[in-house]
Amino acid sequence: MTHLYEPDDEGGKAGDTGSATHVAVAEFHRGKGGAECLAAMQSRIAEYPKADLQDAAGMFLKYASDPVNRDATVVLVEEAVRFRIKAHESDPTGAEIEVEGRVDQVRQERGSDYVWDLKTSKKDPTTVLAATVHQMAGYCIGASIKLGRPVHPGGVIMPRQKNMMHHYPWRFQDIEQILLGVRVAVANIRRGILWHVPNDGCIWCAAKSPDACLPVLHQLNKELLACVVASDSSTP
Repeated sequence: MTHLYEPDDEGGKAGDTGSATHVAVAEFHRGKGGAECLAAMQSRIAEYPKADLQDAAGMFLKYASDPVNRDATVVLVEEAVRFRIKAHESDPTGAEIEVEGRVDQVRQERGSDYVWDLKTSKKDPTTVLAATVHQMAGYCIGASIKLGRPVHPGGVIMPRQKNMMHHYPWRFQDIEQILLGVRVAVANIRRGILWHVPNDGCIWCAAKSPDACLPVLHQLNKELLACVVASDSSTP
């Protein structure tokens, strides 16, 4: 729901470089040495062919040399999660919403568990924290189900930054309210309501302008309306 379509550079050099870094970091927290982590990253180059491996290696080495990461107690690494949340009251289908993703890591800190997400973005950390609220809320729920206990929002780890650890300002108790936005958005789509408002996020989009996605929106609205009409006409 963040984009009407995936930005063109999502699977490009930046995305592939981030994927390579994730591989090395995951192996690091599985107990592998630095050389083994870099070898694992190199061995999977077919998965991220556009990656700048020198850049990825530099970020990994900076990450691995930081005592906060080196001494962390990590209980989940690159863990797939999948769960469902109930539909919003306005959702005409009433069907549960399926959520799936992959949690980078869950760390034990001060007697509790926290989700931390590795981000190799060059954007300002405040922007990244704001843009990933729903993602992190979902990770917390998925990790909590996996571990059978509450897993709190930790933050994002940005190895390009001088200070790489950045915390979310909200708590586990806020997740229900955060995911309400997701439930409402899905309900609106299922009601045949789809819209786009040009905003500050447009500057991060590959198109750089709403001129590219507004025609896509109009076409999607036509297709969505056709689906809704077809569904209504087939109802006895």
